[in-house]
Amino acid sequence: MVNDLIKKCVDSRGVILSMENQMLLRGKISRYDAVNDVIRVEANNGCAVRGLVDTGDRVKLQVKENSGDKRFVLIEGVVEQAMQDFIFLTPVAIEEKSEDRAYFRQNVMVGATVIAVDQGEKEAPCMIADVSATGISIQSGEEYPIGAHLRIQGQRLRQNGPVHTMEFVVVRKSSQNSGKFHNFYGCRFENMPSDEQDRLFQDIFTLQALELRSSKNR
Repeated sequence: MVNDLIKKCVDSRGVILSMENQMLLRGKISRYDAVNDVIRVEANNGCAVRGLVDTGDRVKLQVKENSGDKRFVLIEGVVEQAMQDFIFLTPVAIEEKSEDRAYFRQNVMVGATVIAVDQGEKEAPCMIADVSATGISIQSGEEYPIGAHLRIQGQRLRQNGPVHTMEFVVVRKSSQNSGKFHNFYGCRFENMPSDEQDRLFQDIFTLQALELRSSKNR
């Protein structure tokens, strides 16, 4: 059963996370050696693995067969070997789970314009609070119901960073008593092409590195 779960992940895209759910790198499960119980994960776009993951690290590998699936396979394992652009991972635990807030969420706090797709493309100012591989949190003065479809386009998350277009659906909401952006919305991405996913992942990695560098220089 365990071998079958891993085998069905071969040729699927996945994300390697730290045990604290911080994203480390994105890649493709290229091979599973069932005899030696080793998974080979190749980094996307020639991303350098060394420095992000080291031999002996315990990590999580989160894999979806299809981008629209709400279920995923979560593999905890030990990195047996970290090469320049791929790793060998020995699985320790594996399970199928439903999508939740498993990904590390990167604080952003940048102004943006949100478009309400269900309200005739109505535009309104908002603040992007944080972003992850699967979703985004925004603060707004507008009222959106659970299930509302929203879009932010032509948006940078950092100075001189890449431009993103993100479509998402509201899954959680809460309100404060005062303030311009008194409504908080937790949203899940939808219809995101793979090239946009790659840009977003790389941007989150860069933001994490900048934040870490800033904290070390204090």
